[in-house]
Amino acid sequence: MKKLLFILLTLSLNSFGQTAEEYFNNGFSKYNLKDYSGAIADYNNAIRLKPDYADAYNNRGVAMYFLKDMNAACSDWSKAGELGSANALTSLQNYCKQIVEAAEAQAEAEAQAEAEAEAQASRYEAQLAREAAEESASIIGKQDVRIGNQVWTKTNLNVTTYRNGDKIPQVQDGKAWSNLTTGAWCYYENKTANGTKYGKLYNWDAVCDPRGLAPNGYHIPTDNEWTILTNYLGGESEAGTKMKSRSGWKENGNGTNNSGFNGLPAGCRGFIGGFNGIGVNGSWWDSSEKNARTLLCINGHAVKFYGHKLYGFSVRCIKD
Repeated sequence: MKKLLFILLTLSLNSFGQTAEEYFNNGFSKYNLKDYSGAIADYNNAIRLKPDYADAYNNRGVAMYFLKDMNAACSDWSKAGELGSANALTSLQNYCKQIVEAAEAQAEAEAQAEAEAEAQASRYEAQLAREAAEESASIIGKQDVRIGNQVWTKTNLNVTTYRNGDKIPQVQDGKAWSNLTTGAWCYYENKTANGTKYGKLYNWDAVCDPRGLAPNGYHIPTDNEWTILTNYLGGESEAGTKMKSRSGWKENGNGTNNSGFNGLPAGCRGFIGGFNGIGVNGSWWDSSEKNARTLLCINGHAVKFYGHKLYGFSVRCIKD
């Protein structure tokens, strides 16, 4: 037993005491015996002890070649060539040209794919900007009406982005709406069909946001501009009838729409998040804090209304 332990200890010490060159020679011997895997294991140890061992890289590449691992072989020959092995460079030229060309082609394809992905991302961003502009144009550009010396839009604003393209969040939950401190929009009763007919309802923070709610070339009307409009139409007590649409109002409250303003009874959203008034009233923000103009089904008035900033009202734009 003691003799066996001595033999094992001797073998272990001899193993740990081998130099890079001895591992290299062992690998060469195994290579000659066509033990390519054993040779590779010895070349691995030689390289571990001597990382710049060019001949070890070259010979390991040859063993890899006979094991038909061409990628590994060419990688070793490339490294050996960098370390000064002429034989490795010859092997690279003779056996690895197609692999190198394929790798270069792959790298070029990956670079082209990356460039195309970046270009596509840029095109997508440009498309989003165009769509935002087109959305504004589709709602505003062909929907103007001249009333006196002013040019108003004939439809309620229905945009989802600010003028610079930033998204305006849609907020459906009533509690979340009542706690808002930034701009938001919603459909009446959160129904898309109401948005199609009446446009969106916006809170005051969306109206006054410095990024601009109105599209280019338009702005949110001031209190004075609303007054100019109602005065032109005969004053607050008469203007409502001329501003209201000819249908859609309850209790026989339809207007004549002689002005072309086409005011719809879109209702509103209250500051605690509930909805009310569709078919009965329509309210539009002005650019003065919390001010709005309201039309009612019960009379022909166009009245100035003080609205809490958490109300959701319609928005009309006036041309710059």
